[in-house]
Amino acid sequence: MAGEKTRDRAELTMAGALLMAVVTIFALLFAGTGWEKTRGSVPSVSLDSDRTLQLAGARGEEVSFYVTGKVLGKVRWRSNTGLFVELDGQRFQAVAARRYDWGGAINVGKGPLDDLKILGAFRVPDLPGAELQTVTGTLTGEIVSAQASGSGFYNRTDNLRVPVTLEIVSAEKSARLRAEREGPGARRLRVSLWAAAASAFLGICLGAYSRHAYAKLR
Repeated sequence: MAGEKTRDRAELTMAGALLMAVVTIFALLFAGTGWEKTRGSVPSVSLDSDRTLQLAGARGEEVSFYVTGKVLGKVRWRSNTGLFVELDGQRFQAVAARRYDWGGAINVGKGPLDDLKILGAFRVPDLPGAELQTVTGTLTGEIVSAQASGSGFYNRTDNLRVPVTLEIVSAEKSARLRAEREGPGARRLRVSLWAAAASAFLGICLGAYSRHAYAKLR
């Protein structure tokens, strides 16, 4: 009788461990959707648009943005110069130079072009003048990307000269703006990761107990 109870307890515990594993997987998948929404909140500018890139941040804080477009293969882009943000006579590197030679080895296929997302970032400088101010400048640099052309491809060169406005704000306002941009995506990401960690921990504990219980039956 004691052996049967131990076996039943072990089987129930193993079932609980498997359930925790399933919960962990779903929590991670849910976190992934939150991560995508969070990433989408970063300001961006398209290679095919001349609109102004609008940024905001506190002094000394890192601000980031995306340069977006279409490309044959997400990694098929290069920049011999990198990208720079010029503000109030100062120049800051936002994207490092990238060497990549894809030559003629591209299988064009018939599918759609991939989304190009180049992440740029720099620290808000300690510019002279008012503590809180808005400065204007330019995002410059060269981007070469592979593009479809009939049944083949060609290398497109974009020499960027994108207008930039940077609003230098207080640390409190910067945190508030960041929270507003992140919205539910960031909250979903945090909650999902905590749930995944908790369920994984419980699953490990239940699995260890189940193995211990089965060992007693041998």
